[in-house]
Amino acid sequence: MKLPLKLKFLSDLGLSDLQQAIVFVIFGVSFAGMLATVLLSILLRPEDPQAIEFNPPPVTNTHQRTRMRIPVVPSRQKNESTRTTPVTEQDIYANMLVGQRYLDGNDYDNALPYIERVVILKPDDVHARNLLAEAYLLSGRYEKAEKIYSALLSVELPDSLTGVICARKAICAFYEGRREESYSELRACIEKFPNNAEAYCFLGQIQAMQDIPSTKALYNLNKAIELDSSYVEAWYQLARYYMELKEYSKARTYLLTALDINPLHGKSQARLGMAYFYLDNFELAEKSYQTALALNPSDFNTRYNLGELFYTKNDSAKAIREFKKTLFYNPGHVDANFKLGLLLLANGMTKEAILHFEQAIHNDPRNGRILIQLGVAYEKLGNSQKALSVYRSILDFDPLNTIALQKVKFLQP
Repeated sequence: MKLPLKLKFLSDLGLSDLQQAIVFVIFGVSFAGMLATVLLSILLRPEDPQAIEFNPPPVTNTHQRTRMRIPVVPSRQKNESTRTTPVTEQDIYANMLVGQRYLDGNDYDNALPYIERVVILKPDDVHARNLLAEAYLLSGRYEKAEKIYSALLSVELPDSLTGVICARKAICAFYEGRREESYSELRACIEKFPNNAEAYCFLGQIQAMQDIPSTKALYNLNKAIELDSSYVEAWYQLARYYMELKEYSKARTYLLTALDINPLHGKSQARLGMAYFYLDNFELAEKSYQTALALNPSDFNTRYNLGELFYTKNDSAKAIREFKKTLFYNPGHVDANFKLGLLLLANGMTKEAILHFEQAIHNDPRNGRILIQLGVAYEKLGNSQKALSVYRSILDFDPLNTIALQKVKFLQP
């Protein structure tokens, strides 16, 4: 019997044809059995444990087009029939990382759910609680921030962290209207932590808000920089101080210093645009505004300033676009409504202009300049009675307004 080529190696071992046939059959059966086992293991494999659910509310992510899916804590009902994978440290770290990223981008509303989730999962994590308080503070939720800061001050922490928390708690008190308490807390904070740059910076900031020029404010802002020359906020506040004094070149220098330390500091980019605008360097002003908006697209004040820049350059189309974007984020923005109304009125869209003038007046009812334009718009529509009513309303709080007096005299029967 002539064997196939693939079995000739068996002849070399001295096996007869019968023995070789037996070996071949055994090998074939074994291979078939192994293949069947593999197939059955695949078909009958038990289901994997259920992963953590991904059922968050939609989150608008300003940094990417697709919506993110947010890991949430699995439900824990008493009669839960399905198994859930426990939350891992990697899950917690991922939430913290995303929250920090949003916070760095000044997108506080999107940052909060992530950081809140971390605090729920790790309630004793001081870093997470401090970060949550910072997010509350920056987003204007001062009462919540102060509550966390008070709780943190009740536990033993490193002096470096305690000093920062002490200053920020005082900041919360200031923005909640308790100014004297804020001053007192800041002074106590500086006395206890004399190397706390943040306390000096904020004390200088609120002193500048109360009185400018202010030697005390200037001293405290410079003291903060002396204690920590890499403290961006101190450079920013010093630039802001000089902007108030209309010393724009000096302000520009300090803002550039802040941006050398942190090129992604959105507030410094936005303020630098303002400095360039007042220095009549519109090209650099536009670049700074655009950079600030790339860092924080929902910054409606910078969006308005960009619109104002285009308005000054008589670029009506771009100005209208930016003012509309401003109102998308802040529908009640008085100046954006007013400037948009002026542009619409000039382009023959009188009814639309009236809507924006009225929205502006809703938030600033005694603004004679806006009321004059509202009256003019009603005149353009041929509604003299409505225009007369608007002009008379100006005289209620400004009886010597010459334009209103002339209009009333002209329109009244």
